[in-house]
Amino acid sequence: RWYPQNSNNRTLFAHETDLYSVPDNTGTPTSIYSSISASADYVRFEQQNDLLYWVDGDSVCKQWDGTTVTSLTNSPLAPTHIISHLQRMFFVLGGDQTRIVFSEAGDPTNFPSVNFIYVPRPKSPDKIAGWVVFQESLVVFTHETKHVIYGQDIGSFTRKEAVGTKGAISQEAMCVDRNYIYFMADDKQIYRY
Repeated sequence: RWYPQNSNNRTLFAHETDLYSVPDNTGTPTSIYSSISASADYVRFEQQNDLLYWVDGDSVCKQWDGTTVTSLTNSPLAPTHIISHLQRMFFVLGGDQTRIVFSEAGDPTNFPSVNFIYVPRPKSPDKIAGWVVFQESLVVFTHETKHVIYGQDIGSFTRKEAVGTKGAISQEAMCVDRNYIYFMADDKQIYRY
């Protein structure tokens, strides 16, 4: 779902190599982009500053203002996950799914080379499965456990492994409300954190 300030709310979905927009007022699907990677397993979306962003795990992040699709040419190549937190864009890299790269605050196109953090550690076989913003922190789920990233910027970000030993199977198997994060673990059971 995309909720722009002009209240032209809509649902977006990817099918094969096309990305479709379905405005609430008409209910008519329209292709807004036709170059989604054919090898993409997922297309993941995020909203920031009244713009919609998406990643497909095979190319650079795309941005849509409701009219024009543009590539964020300075964004990391082939991110698999995207999330907005603290007015920054965070990405999980497709080639190294333990590395999180993040933008400068307020500028989702600026990615200094020092803006990264590893979860749980470099070259770990326990890859990042997904994440949510929860109670002013970024909670990152791997397949085996979860980690909380506290702080506001590169100088204060701290990663701590969360209590509990269950991780999540994917981004799509997570849901958050005001008090809990619900997720499905690799044993196919639903858990609450």
